[in-house]
Amino acid sequence: IRVVVHKKLYANNQNDANRFNEGSKPQITVNGTQVLLNANTNGAGDHAVQADMDIFVPRDAAVDVASKRGDVSISDRKADAKLAVQRGDITLSEVAGNAKMSLDKGSIRASNITGDVEVDGRVDNVTLEDVKGAVRLNGDFFNDIRLSKITKAVEFKSARSDITLASVPGDLEIAGDEVRGA
Repeated sequence: IRVVVHKKLYANNQNDANRFNEGSKPQITVNGTQVLLNANTNGAGDHAVQADMDIFVPRDAAVDVASKRGDVSISDRKADAKLAVQRGDITLSEVAGNAKMSLDKGSIRASNITGDVEVDGRVDNVTLEDVKGAVRLNGDFFNDIRLSKITKAVEFKSARSDITLASVPGDLEIAGDEVRGA
């Protein structure tokens, strides 16, 4: 496992910046086959710390990501991907496994997924392309939903709609009160 951290922090002077930097180092914990990475941006107390992390793990390791704020991108996996993001966008590509995504505010883009895809939460835009498994969309969807080349069943449930399709061999767009297919 390799982690590259790009960090920004704000302080009144260099001594404070050094102290905040030391207190907000990412923390890695290993428990059997599970590795937990904590960005530890709260380690500087109420001082602003922003951390962008590039995380490299073996392609066949399952990935389980939880993030309060920020965009998450996962690509080139040969295992399941599970993501829980409060605020940010999710991008998945080339995943040979299932993908489960929970989002409170943001958009999702996923392509070339060999397993099932599950999306849950309060989502702005959803774009799913080339999914070999089933797709389940459950929650509140505020803008556009674009589906393209979904091999198995599609279930869409929201407070206003309940739609089930056998598959989507072409393109389907749900935008506001319109449904368009090609």
